[in-house]
Amino acid sequence: MSPFPRMTMRMLPGAVVRLVAVIGAAALLWGCASRGNPYTRGDLEIRTLAVAPSFVPRMESGNPLSGAPLGGQTVSVETGRVFWHQFTEWSFDRLVDPADVLAAVERDPDLSLRSPADVVKLGRVLGVDAVFISAVTEFDPYNRMPRVGLHGQLFYTKEMTPETANLAEADARGAAGMGGFWGDATKVRNFPVYNRFAVHDSKEKTTQEQLAEYTRRVSVPADWALSGEDFVKVKSATEYIRFIAWRTMNDMYDAEMERQDRIPWPPETEGG
Repeated sequence: MSPFPRMTMRMLPGAVVRLVAVIGAAALLWGCASRGNPYTRGDLEIRTLAVAPSFVPRMESGNPLSGAPLGGQTVSVETGRVFWHQFTEWSFDRLVDPADVLAAVERDPDLSLRSPADVVKLGRVLGVDAVFISAVTEFDPYNRMPRVGLHGQLFYTKEMTPETANLAEADARGAAGMGGFWGDATKVRNFPVYNRFAVHDSKEKTTQEQLAEYTRRVSVPADWALSGEDFVKVKSATEYIRFIAWRTMNDMYDAEMERQDRIPWPPETEGG
C-alpha cells in the first residue's frame, strides 16, 4: 500500500524551491475567498479546523522543496499556510496553523499523516472538527505558462449522520474509480467530506478566465491586474499557488452548497 497521499510527482529542480519560498513571504498580499464558512449545518458542522502542511515534490538532488521530511514524504508548512490564510476568511472559532500540526506529529510518534485514519486521529488529538490536507502533485517550472496539479481533502473528525457518511463514501469511491483518491480510505471508512484533484493549467481558457477574476478581486498593484494570460507570465513564481488556493476555496464552498442540496436537513420525520 502506498503511503498517504498517493502522488505521481515530477522530480523538480531549483526553480520550484523559489516558488514556495516566495509564497510564504509575509510581505505579499493575499486574495481570499471570503464568502463565509459553509460548514455550519447540523449534519456537518465545522467550527474548528486544522490545516496540515502540504505534501510537495522533492528535488532531484534529494533536497526538499522548501519543506521537511516526514514519513518518507516531504511536507511544506509554507504551502499549507497559503490555504490557512484563505481559511481565516471563513470565521472559524479556532484555526490550527500548519506549523503546529507538524509540531504535533513530530512530537508524538503515534501521530502521522500517512493515511485517512491517521489524519482523523490527529484531528481528534488536536481537538478540531476537521483537518484539511493538500498535495502539490505536479509543477512544471520550465513552461512559460505554469501547470500545477493539486489534490485537496477535508476530513471530518466527528461522527457523521448515516446519510452524510453514505454520501461521502459514494463520492470517495467514485473518485477512487477515476484514479483520483489517496490511500486506504475506502477500506477504513474515513471518507473525506471534500475531495478534489485538479490540474490548474494556465494555458486553458477556464483557468485564464478565473485568473482574470482573481486579479480583479485581490489587492494587487495596478500593473499586476492584467489579463489572465499576462498575469501568469508576470507573477507565476509569486502568485500562482495563491491563485490555486483561492480557486480551491471557492470550489469547496460550492461543493458544500451542492452537498447540502443532496441531503435534506433537518431530517424528515414520519408524519411530516
